[in-house]
Amino acid sequence: MQDAQSLSTDPSRGALPLGRVSVPKASDVLAEALRTRIRAGELSDGQSLPTERELVLQTGLSRASVREALRILEVEGLIETRVGRSGGSRVRRPAGRELSRHLDLFIWGRNVGLEELTEVREALETVAAQGAARRRTDADIAELTARTVAVEANVDDLERYLAANLAWHMAVVRASRNDLLIGFMEVLANAI
Repeated sequence: MQDAQSLSTDPSRGALPLGRVSVPKASDVLAEALRTRIRAGELSDGQSLPTERELVLQTGLSRASVREALRILEVEGLIETRVGRSGGSRVRRPAGRELSRHLDLFIWGRNVGLEELTEVREALETVAAQGAARRRTDADIAELTARTVAVEANVDDLERYLAANLAWHMAVVRASRNDLLIGFMEVLANAI
C-alpha cells in the first residue's frame, strides 16, 4: 500500500504534484478589505473606524491581527490612530509626504544617479510647463515674475542662485495644479 505522498507524485497514476499553498496573513486580508473601502469612498476622510474590540467581533480575527492590519494602514498613511480616551483610528487622505517617502526610498534603494534624476526631472518639467500654461492664475504669474527676479539677482552667488532657480522651477510645477506631478517634482528636487 502506498502512502498519500507517493500517490500524489507517482506519474503513472496521472496525478500532478502540488506545490506549497500560500495563505495570506489575516492582518493583510483585513488591511486590504479596509483599504478597498477607503479607496471606494465607503469610508471617508475623517471617519472613525470601529474600535479594535468591535473589529475583532465583526471579523472574528484575533486582536493581534486587527492591530497589525491597523498598523499597516497607518504606515501607508490611510488612517491615523490616537491613543487615549478620545482615541481610535480615523480615515485620512494620504498627503504628499507618503509619496515622497516611498519615492525617496526607491531612489535611495536603487541608487538612482544624478543623470537619471535629471532626465526624469526634465521630462516632467515639460509636462508641468504645459499644465501651467493652461491652468495658471494671475497669482502664479506674479509668483513666477518674483522668482525670475530672484534668480537674476543671485547670479554671482552659486548657493543662492541654485536655491532661487529651484524655487522658480517649483513655482512652474505648482502652477500646473497637478498634485501628483508636484509630489514627484518635490522628491526629485530634494534628491538632486
